[in-house]
Amino acid sequence: MREESAYTVALCDDDPQDLARLEADTRTVFEQAGIPCALQRFTRAKALLEELRARPARFQLLMLDIMMEGLNGMELARILRREDVHTRIIFVTQNVELAPRGYEVQAVRYLTKPLDIRQLREALLYCYSQNSRKKEILVQAGAGYYKIAVDEIQYIEVQGRGTAFVTDAGTLLTRMKISELEGRPVLAGFVRCHQSFLVNLSRLVSVRRYTAALRGGAEVPISKQRYDATRLRLLDYLQNGQ
Repeated sequence: MREESAYTVALCDDDPQDLARLEADTRTVFEQAGIPCALQRFTRAKALLEELRARPARFQLLMLDIMMEGLNGMELARILRREDVHTRIIFVTQNVELAPRGYEVQAVRYLTKPLDIRQLREALLYCYSQNSRKKEILVQAGAGYYKIAVDEIQYIEVQGRGTAFVTDAGTLLTRMKISELEGRPVLAGFVRCHQSFLVNLSRLVSVRRYTAALRGGAEVPISKQRYDATRLRLLDYLQNGQ
């Protein structure tokens, strides 16, 4: 769960001048649109990859130069997709011949240098509009209420008389019952793998007797009674995305 409401963007380019220009233009677009943003610059794709492996939902948008020394932007995108990181990507490059390859990694847009500010604005505002529609759940914790982005929840676990939401940003203890949560439409992408656990299908890496492994290294138990149903739900998700 993010405490701030800023739209988070990673900018990656190994040319300092191009990176500074990209940051300035991106900030200008968001300021003119009245959208709070938090931009973080990377001069190496490897550093960005390490950040995303530690915190997969750290950024809402990645802006990647394709031609970089070492790990390049296209290679980084392929790794992220293989590791089930679906953050939106905009490619920025001078090599127009590489544009068709961007669709192999579900890139949202492909912009050529020098940037056309009108095209940049369209791409950024389109990505922002898509992220702003993402599903959230309102939960009560202590004396307050909090919104949690559903795709940032790894799993939900029974703790005491309530539940703990284990998210990319930490754990939030709530008064809500797991039985109340299981049937909510907003959590349709979760499976009850155990009497005490609801797990996010998009985070599942593997299912074995009797454990579910999640992206990032976490593991949750699967009860014997729910093993077959959990395995079938995972297969259905992998095949149909639902």
